[in-house]
Amino acid sequence: MAKVVPLASAKAFLDALEKSGLLSAIDVASLRTARGDDSDPKLVARDLVKENKLTRWQAGQLLHGFHQLMVGKYKLMDQLGTGEMGRVYLGEHAQLARKVSLKILSRKYTANPDILKKVLEDGRKASALDHRNLSHVFDVNSEDDRYYLVTEFVEGKDLRQLVEASGATSPAQAMDIVRQAAEGLEHAHGQGVIHGDLKPSNLIIDASGVVKILDLGLARLTETAPTVGEGESTEVATLAAQSFHAPEQVSQHQVSPLVDIFSLGGILFYSLSGKLPLGNVKQAQDVKNACPAASDELAELCARMLSGDPAIRPQSARGVIEGLDAASRAKP
Repeated sequence: MAKVVPLASAKAFLDALEKSGLLSAIDVASLRTARGDDSDPKLVARDLVKENKLTRWQAGQLLHGFHQLMVGKYKLMDQLGTGEMGRVYLGEHAQLARKVSLKILSRKYTANPDILKKVLEDGRKASALDHRNLSHVFDVNSEDDRYYLVTEFVEGKDLRQLVEASGATSPAQAMDIVRQAAEGLEHAHGQGVIHGDLKPSNLIIDASGVVKILDLGLARLTETAPTVGEGESTEVATLAAQSFHAPEQVSQHQVSPLVDIFSLGGILFYSLSGKLPLGNVKQAQDVKNACPAASDELAELCARMLSGDPAIRPQSARGVIEGLDAASRAKP
């Protein structure tokens, strides 16, 4: 890969800035007059960051000549992560100044017309959902050959980050997280929307403890291959697929509400134990061994959710909620 060389002049930097559309032509013209052609481009960029006219990430991109920092109506403010499905950015609506999460889908998926059609259909279905435990889908669109999904931006930590930083949660917190996720799934399933790729990195918890499910509307992409989460390696993605994807999904690419129930069981086990189940949970005692603090009722529910036989799992998200409520009433 050719080495990317930083821009050598203020003129080249301002040319890139003008092409980006981040500032108006009038603002760029004023900068040309004030800074001249021979200024150090890094100093110009630094001052624009200080004045809150550019983010540090935008300035860094422009200093290296990357100017495609607008997607549709949205300014790209920062890169939040990258994964198998594509790149995720912090975006901002150019007129409304509303922060969003903007996922540009990988061309390896969008190049397939059949998959692309289904993804766009699912994304539009997801945009009709409105629930406090679902990250709202604002837009599914394309620009040139780039297809993107615009969703609510939620500030907080995802469950993977939480467990990696602090270890396994308490049984009470695990039940609360999974219950909220099940409530969101109940609403989505009721409208015919299946997630298909639930895992700890897709559950984000905000400062007030509200859980939101991310990446709704992308289930069709999971029919082709296990997906790498933001910041995950391919090895970790393979483990995640084994742990959080139901057997029928992995072997037959079947996506149904029951695969989400299985995934939620894996998330419950992960939250309780801090470990990936890796197909090792066959009975309630396996859950108890990994998390002795879990009640017998909670361990039994978790094992049922992780059953390789879909008929043994709770048959709906409501069934998971009822099971969690029963477990919360049981004595430890």
